[in-house]
Amino acid sequence: MDREVSRRRTAGSRRSGRPAAVPLPRRPIKPEGVAAQPAEPIQLQLLGRFALRHGARAVRPLPKKGQALLAYLALQRGRPVPREQLADLLWGRSAGEQARSSLRQCLMVVRSALKGPGADALRTEGDSVALAPDRHLAVDVARFESLSASKETSDLQAAVVLYRDEFLAGLQIMSEP
Repeated sequence: MDREVSRRRTAGSRRSGRPAAVPLPRRPIKPEGVAAQPAEPIQLQLLGRFALRHGARAVRPLPKKGQALLAYLALQRGRPVPREQLADLLWGRSAGEQARSSLRQCLMVVRSALKGPGADALRTEGDSVALAPDRHLAVDVARFESLSASKETSDLQAAVVLYRDEFLAGLQIMSEP
């Protein structure tokens, strides 16, 4: 008799038009105290040809002035740079408003290239811009300087490997001084 009632209930729920309950797949439970894996930082390579990488893949190519802007900000080590100075440095032959407009466009392209783990590395506050390398953005020049200042042979060998070529080899911006 129990089977009969059970069959009627099952059949009744099918006829009612309601879908039968489907069990949800189980998600693995993360043990307490286990931290999430940090995202791999974006690698900014300035020794040799400019390269911007996230893990093994290259990030969307930047225009030459975007490369120059990112390199200049990276070498400032987090210090804010006035927008006027950047506009004059990269678009010195343009009129003031045109240079500022070009800088805004360039900042949008750079910010787009840094999306993901490095999205918050480019900081614009008021009339200044800064690149704050942190755990999401690794700059090879900073690593090279750190390794080459060491007295350990292994660190010096690592610095030699890191030095691929001259700083920003092949990057030329003809229209600016």
